[in-house]
Amino acid sequence: MADDVFDVDNETSSAMISASSIAFLFTACLIASIRAESDCMRHVVIATGVGRRSYKTSVAMIQLGVQETGPTARDVQAEVAGSSSKLMDFLKSQHVNKLQTTAVSLYPTYDYRSNPRKLTGYSGSNTVSFEVPIARAGMLLDASVRHGATMVQSLSFRASSLVSTNARRYAIRDAVIRARIEARTAVFSLGRVLGNPVFVKVTDSYIPRPVSAPTMTGSFALARTDGAHTQPTTPIVASVQTVRAYVTVTFATY
Repeated sequence: MADDVFDVDNETSSAMISASSIAFLFTACLIASIRAESDCMRHVVIATGVGRRSYKTSVAMIQLGVQETGPTARDVQAEVAGSSSKLMDFLKSQHVNKLQTTAVSLYPTYDYRSNPRKLTGYSGSNTVSFEVPIARAGMLLDASVRHGATMVQSLSFRASSLVSTNARRYAIRDAVIRARIEARTAVFSLGRVLGNPVFVKVTDSYIPRPVSAPTMTGSFALARTDGAHTQPTTPIVASVQTVRAYVTVTFATY
């Protein structure tokens, strides 16, 4: 029985020694790795790179609406409501994207040339926004005027999310390539060899905001209403946007 107990204790002691050896070996490897990394960081070169990618916009973001004036608030509100409903029904029939009301207003107007000021009436408006492919933008602007729109407040362009995201990725890749070229040139001049990157940081990545375009407003839009059928379609030309990416790359040297 004593022999059996002795054997168990002996096996336990051996297992403890093995575990201690593994722990010591792991600690030694970890220390060696830290030292190697520390030695590596003593011989590095840091380079920056800028990447640019240009792409065409494909979506027009339009904001337009109805504005009416009259002697009473009730009359103006009724006019705005009727014209807005007609305009919204037309835009819905055209299956535009992201159609929504963006502003509604009703306020008194005054003649400030007299003292005290004189109430001249009321002005009201209803503004909507939507998105369409640029190829359809000119036709829809003209048709919207014929269906009640009296002002075009803004017109801007953007690319699809897929296009802008891919452009950003390519810009980052180009920035890294340029950083490597700069680092290799510097290291070669010092008689050393460029190693692998040990740290990469995208310090900034710029995607431009939608590009705004000149718009037709107020009286100009009204002037097109009566003779719209004799007018050519308003030309809308897509813009080009550029995304920029900035990276900082740390390379080991030998």
